[in-house]
Amino acid sequence: RAPPSEYGPAAPFDVSTIQDRLDLVDGEFELPPGIERPPAENPYVRGDKPDWLKIVEKAREEDEGWKEVLGSVPMEEESVKRAVREHMTRDRPLEDRFTDPLRGGTAGTVDCRVSFRKCNPFDLWVWVEYAEEPGEKERELLTEVFGSWYLLGRLGAFNAGSMQVLAAGSRISNLKYRNRARDEEDRELVAAMHELRPPEFKGSWARAWVDLGTSDEFALDFLINALLTFSDEMAGLRRVVVGGVNKDWAEGVREQSKKSRMQPQGGDMGLGGIAAGASREAA
Repeated sequence: RAPPSEYGPAAPFDVSTIQDRLDLVDGEFELPPGIERPPAENPYVRGDKPDWLKIVEKAREEDEGWKEVLGSVPMEEESVKRAVREHMTRDRPLEDRFTDPLRGGTAGTVDCRVSFRKCNPFDLWVWVEYAEEPGEKERELLTEVFGSWYLLGRLGAFNAGSMQVLAAGSRISNLKYRNRARDEEDRELVAAMHELRPPEFKGSWARAWVDLGTSDEFALDFLINALLTFSDEMAGLRRVVVGGVNKDWAEGVREQSKKSRMQPQGGDMGLGGIAAGASREAA
C-alpha cells in the first residue's frame, strides 16, 4: 500500500494511478518490487525544468508584471506559453505591458515626427532626437538599428530594379521568380550603400552620416519605419530629421563631407565596425 500523504488516504498501488501520483510528487520514490515506473509524458516528473522556465518562475515571484501575466497557472511549459500568448493578444495599453528587458521608460510615450530638409544622397545626415537624454542601453540599441540597416544596404537590399515579390502583390504562391545569371547583359547595377559612419550622441540628439551610393532612396523608408517602431517599443523619440544640419550641432559636419570625398567607399562596414565606432565616439 502507498504511505499516507497530503494527497489523500492510503490506497493500493495500481499501475493506472502511479503516473498521477508521480505528477504530484517533486522527486522520485521507490516503487514496490515487480512494478515498473511508467513512461513519463510530463517532463517535470523528476523535478527537471528547462532553464528558461526556472527564470520565468523566479520572475513571477519577484516581478508584479509577470505575476499579472501568469497568475496561478502551473509552472509547466505549455501552460506558461499559453498564458503569455493570451496576454500578448489582449487589447491593452502600452503602459500596462509586462516588463521587457529592451524596453526603455520613454518607449511609446511620445509621438515621433519625421521631417526632411535639403538632402544629398551621397552626403546625408540623419538626425534623431530622443524624448530624454539616452543612457548607454538606448545608445547601443540605436547603433544596432543603423548597423542592421547599413548591412542590408551594403548587400544590395534596397534595389528598386528587383522588386518581384512586391509586384506580385498577394499572388506569391508558386511565384515564378526570375533568377538572373551573372553574365546576363540586362543584369541591373548592384544597388549598394557605400558608407555609414557610426552614430554620434550629444545631449538628447543623435546623428549618423551615410552615403547611400547606388542604393535607391526607398532605403530611407525602411530606416524611418524601423525608427518609428523603435520609438514605440524601445526608447521614445521626438523627431527624426533627414538631411540638413542642426544649427546648434554643426561642428564636424563639413569635415565629414570633405573626408568622405577623399576616402574610398566601405569604411566601418558591418555591425562590428559600427559598434566599435560608437564606442570611440562615446569615449
